Amino acid sequence: MFATQRGSMALAYLGVLLLLSWPLTLVAIAFAGLVAFPVLRVHRRSRDYGTSVAGEMRELAAQLTESFAGIRVVRSTNAQAEQLAKVDLRNQRQAVADERYIRISGAILPTMETLAAAAGLGILLAASRMVEQGTMPADQLMTFGLVLMRLLPLINQLNSLQ
Repeated sequence: MFATQRGSMALAYLGVLLLLSWPLTLVAIAFAGLVAFPVLRVHRRSRDYGTSVAGEMRELAAQLTESFAGIRVVRSTNAQAEQLAKVDLRNQRQAVADERYIRISGAILPTMETLAAAAGLGILLAASRMVEQGTMPADQLMTFGLVLMRLLPLINQLNSLQ
């Protein structure tokens, strides 16, 4: 229900934007696509690294469980150094995977904010040219901006539902 309501509101706002200025709406959609592509790419890499981190964690847990379950055998065969080396190797792999995941996850928000700011500037530049050329009145531009500002949080909410 929530997604349907938000989706309907987003479509209504998009319709209002098209009625106000279809060329500027197309520019806004184009800039949104340019922003979405790199953000989705970074997000996909983050998800892949998250899966890698989980896999390394499972392998480390399995190694530790195996070592503790067979601790008597390990002690009786003097294989403690070998088992510790295996655990250390898994632990190092886990640390590398964690570092990659943190680095990629930390890049998502700054990347989104930078690209969104660039897209906003691009839309503003296109809009200012339209006002200069007289193809769009300034009051219509203000209305367009307000409707666009109302639309963006709805799109963000719909994206977070997935």
